[in-house]
Amino acid sequence: MSALADLLQRLRPRAHRLGEAVGRVVYPPHCVVCGRPVGGDEDRYLCRGCIARIQFVVEPTCPRCGHEVGEYTPGTRCLVCRNLPMRFDRAVAAAHHTGAVREMVLAFKFAAQQHNAFPLSKLLAARLADTEIPEKAQFIVPVPLHRRRLRSRGFNQSEVLARELGERLGLPVLTGKLRRVIDTPPQTRATSAAQRRANVKGAFAVRSRKAVDGRTLLLVDDVLTTGATTSECAGVLKRAGARHVYVATVTRRMSIPPQPDAPLARYEIESLVPPGDFPTDEAPPSEPPRLPRE
Repeated sequence: MSALADLLQRLRPRAHRLGEAVGRVVYPPHCVVCGRPVGGDEDRYLCRGCIARIQFVVEPTCPRCGHEVGEYTPGTRCLVCRNLPMRFDRAVAAAHHTGAVREMVLAFKFAAQQHNAFPLSKLLAARLADTEIPEKAQFIVPVPLHRRRLRSRGFNQSEVLARELGERLGLPVLTGKLRRVIDTPPQTRATSAAQRRANVKGAFAVRSRKAVDGRTLLLVDDVLTTGATTSECAGVLKRAGARHVYVATVTRRMSIPPQPDAPLARYEIESLVPPGDFPTDEAPPSEPPRLPRE
């Protein structure tokens, strides 16, 4: 039964692609964020205005937790994480958890809009291309959901994202090897970093040590806040023998606002026309789509 479930999970992204291709024949494409019809020279998922409003994470960042830190980085850790236990080797995020990309993550996670994994994985792949991680990582490992939450949601957004990212990076995905054995409360209810760490302590376990022993792994999740969940996962993987564990998330919650002169998101336009400079003066939609609260 588990093998059949894994096969169905593997086929799901391809089924979404096929459904989307059929849908484009019947209905014109629309931006997944604002709903505006997308022109033939634009991306099939995002309009130019929404792409322009994505705040890409820019260097310098903390070499451990990935937070934007400016020029004041003290030593090997930033002011955000220097007193926090970080068991992974490095964390990288594509964008600030704000604006259009935040709306995509929320709709992907809570409104079952799994097609959002395609543009989100493109953002993350572009960010990882600036690092040494794709060359070093041997396998991608998604952060698991507990079986109760998986039944309730119907899918694990981290696994769907990991499979899309794996196809873009040419890396295999290990599923079912890292498990969430305790149904922890949502981290958004925690009021401090210490409470977040306490929530996930002992919540994960490795099913097969042989699958991770001596390997360099890329742990994938949707959002990184304090790093409590990914740090706990990385610790479990390393105790099972993993050599290195890197973390990649679509967004990162920053304690500082995006830089006003930050470059536009490096986003590969999936259309027949090469991408150029995106306009930034488009007005936002008058009635943005309603999304679940985090």
